[in-house]
Amino acid sequence: MAQAKTTKANEVKAAEVKKEEVKAPEKKAAPAKKAAAPAKKAAAPAKKAAPAKKAAAPAKKAPAKKAAPAKKAAAPKEVTYNDVFTAVAKKLKGTAVDKNSDVSIQVTISGSASGQFYIKAENGKLAVEPYDYKGADVELNTSTETLVKFAEGKVGLLAAIMSGEVVVYGNVGKALALKNLIK
Repeated sequence: MAQAKTTKANEVKAAEVKKEEVKAPEKKAAPAKKAAAPAKKAAAPAKKAAPAKKAAAPAKKAPAKKAAPAKKAAAPKEVTYNDVFTAVAKKLKGTAVDKNSDVSIQVTISGSASGQFYIKAENGKLAVEPYDYKGADVELNTSTETLVKFAEGKVGLLAAIMSGEVVVYGNVGKALALKNLIK
């Protein structure tokens, strides 16, 4: 009988434990649902953050597209005769000339900006004009590229003559009298 009492006591305890277990999970389940609700809310912003990352990806591509037009803009502009003449005239403007110098130089340009202009030093004044000068003391033949380099100060006239980029005909002694032009 003792075993029967123990068994009944165990059964009663087991039934009480089951009731507590049943009740306890119900109470715990309710807070678990509340906890699950905030978890869903927390998950919602994460989903919104993912599209933000996708939006950032096209922004990275945009600068690459802007860089391409810059390369096209950097392509060298075709130089015209007027561009070359204006640049050379601007470079020579204000050049000091000896009062005793009297020389006329015909410059013939070959290449993309072909044409002719003259430089005349007389009575201490220097003139640069976009005309063909018949009967010049000196003739200089050069390319567009060389004259552009000269105008930009990247090459001196004497260096260009020595390298063969400028060919000189006529009275070179008179041309050498214009030391300030030849630098």
